[in-house]
Amino acid sequence: MNFWDNRNFLKNQYEKAQWDNSTGLLPEETNKILRDFIKNNPNMHKALIRSNLLNIVVEKGRLELNKYDLFPDKIDHGVNYTQNATFGVYGQICAEDYYIEFDKIAVEERKRRKRLGVLGASIPDVDFWHTAFDFNRILRLGVNGLVEELNNAENNLKNSNSYCEENQIFYDSARLSLNAVKRYIERFIEYAQKHNLNHYCDDMSYLLTNPPKTLWQALQLLRIFLTVGELGFERIRELGVIDNLLYPYYLREKDLGKTDEEIKEYFLYFFERINAEKRYADQPICLAGLDKNGLYTDNELTYIILDAYDELGNHNPKLHIKSCASMPDKLLLKIADMIRRGHSSIILVNDEIVFKAYEKIGIGKDISYKYLPLGCNEPVILGIEDARICSTWLNLAKAVELAVFGGAGSLHMDDILTFKSELNPITFDQFYSIYLHHLRHLIDMTANSIIEQTNYQYQINPFPLYSATLESCVESGKDVFNNGAAIRNSTIKCFAIATAVDSLLAVKHFVYDNKEVTMETLRTALLNDWNGYEELRAKILKSPIKWGNNLKEPNALAKDITDFCAKLIIGRPNGNGGVFRMGGDSVNFAEEYGSRTGATPDGRKSRQTLSKNIRPVNGMEKNGLLAYLNSVTYIDNSNFVGGLPTDFMIHPTAVEGETGLKALATIFRTFFKNGGMSIQGNITSAEILEDAQKHPEQYPNLQVRVCGWNEYFVNMQPHLQDDFIKRAKGESF
Repeated sequence: MNFWDNRNFLKNQYEKAQWDNSTGLLPEETNKILRDFIKNNPNMHKALIRSNLLNIVVEKGRLELNKYDLFPDKIDHGVNYTQNATFGVYGQICAEDYYIEFDKIAVEERKRRKRLGVLGASIPDVDFWHTAFDFNRILRLGVNGLVEELNNAENNLKNSNSYCEENQIFYDSARLSLNAVKRYIERFIEYAQKHNLNHYCDDMSYLLTNPPKTLWQALQLLRIFLTVGELGFERIRELGVIDNLLYPYYLREKDLGKTDEEIKEYFLYFFERINAEKRYADQPICLAGLDKNGLYTDNELTYIILDAYDELGNHNPKLHIKSCASMPDKLLLKIADMIRRGHSSIILVNDEIVFKAYEKIGIGKDISYKYLPLGCNEPVILGIEDARICSTWLNLAKAVELAVFGGAGSLHMDDILTFKSELNPITFDQFYSIYLHHLRHLIDMTANSIIEQTNYQYQINPFPLYSATLESCVESGKDVFNNGAAIRNSTIKCFAIATAVDSLLAVKHFVYDNKEVTMETLRTALLNDWNGYEELRAKILKSPIKWGNNLKEPNALAKDITDFCAKLIIGRPNGNGGVFRMGGDSVNFAEEYGSRTGATPDGRKSRQTLSKNIRPVNGMEKNGLLAYLNSVTYIDNSNFVGGLPTDFMIHPTAVEGETGLKALATIFRTFFKNGGMSIQGNITSAEILEDAQKHPEQYPNLQVRVCGWNEYFVNMQPHLQDDFIKRAKGESF
């Protein structure tokens, strides 16, 4: 099979799937069977319900074998692939359990969660959606081996006399879930036999009873677990460090006489298949990194994978590169070149800072070297740590609003969110102390809400298949959402640092230092959304003392705030037998929380977007990229084991030619040497973006980095396009 001859049959293969009606039922028919099963088994434990439903979907779904694909199998479970893939019929049932049943079971706590969200402070949760099977174990054991280890662990527990009904439910549901994987393989063997796909049948038959032996078998087993794992509610947000994970299979292929070009073909098909599946926020793929001895682990396969990715030009999957200041020039230059040519769906994560961050929660390098960036950028130790990487996002600018308005937000003056505070403190130090006091209360409220909701996690959402891949769950006989993982942490993300710092400094300089306005007048201006106070707003916006320009005062304030948060969050017990971690990204909550936050003292108008990730406020980055990166590294990045993505935007002319390429690579390496955790960004110009907005047909493949994923610029909503154009121009609000 030649990939490039077949690509047109691969891009939209889910949207244009030719499901064989003779192989199964329509999704709506499967949906009825699923709901009838739930209705007819009111006393069955939810873990067993879930595993039975998984088997029904695998058994009843219609099938397709795409003769143009090297990985041809697809199952119909009711997903709409028009834009991002939606939930299928089973996933929708799981979602209802979360959105409806959780509200019924944890009434008061879910009300508190809703209130915090409505006020734009935080949305505390338990995060069931960011998971990663132990793919090292899956490839080592195969499906049958996973079942055997499950049975052996159950027998060991029985012999220890500590076996109980909870354990039996776990082992039965885990076995049922692994049976769904086996049944998936069996059904496609049976279907393929009718189409005389002998080689495919042979490989799938081998996987049914053995661990993978060839590279195709290894990739196919990854795909099968990814597919079956995502039939439900959860998302599998990593596949392992695949250049290391698959390297033994690569060597075997080379021994058999395969060329690198032939091996690259596997990845062209594999990545194009992921692209066609349209997973929300793109599917992460991880490469390279330091081993436990401090040696960098790139290999021949690393470069083959990068070449395949480069040739495709898709943003899905996205690439996570485990990096460090001493990573090889060859790899760093290759990645820098890819980024400057438009592959902005790449993030580089600094292993050395991640190791330091893990030390702060008591995990040494002997374990943390196994981490990989999960989801958008967040470190998680594969197969060992259940990190709940998105338990909440906390709005650092909300505490400024509360300090200005005495404990209420300007959009909800009748709702004292934390406590009543002094409206007119005499000094800025007193005002800042009030800000920190409100921030402390927001963190406490958020953490306590997560802890309370965690009490219901297993009742709401057991995940037997995920648990069956984790050694600690198998040995303890407990589901991952029933404290089965060896390490059980949660992550609170703190964002809008630039909005918070710039707002606090505006209060300091204009109210207290220069006395250009009273606190009462500033409050009135904010309540009026700056209408009638345009001159004051203009002065504040023009003030050069803004975060992100490597200025002493903003840098020190940002560090003080993040250190304050770190002391309250890092290592705090999370009610799950683990601790809280801190992160610093915003994803799309800068817009959502911004729409619920009133005007802020930095000149931002009511309901406008807050600052994103660790970025400066749009238009306030005046001293260039290096100054911004120095502001980021002034903050202790090792406080953010939950991830701290640094976004950059560079004009293409700045990185042209060999000199420009080396300069970009040097920027990355220097950022890591200075203690930066992770970096991602866009190399584009306002001129390109404006032209793409006017002539989208000429820029179908123009990508921009949104947060932890990419979008095609021409597919974005106009107001989001405008945000990128304004940032490229250096314009403010």
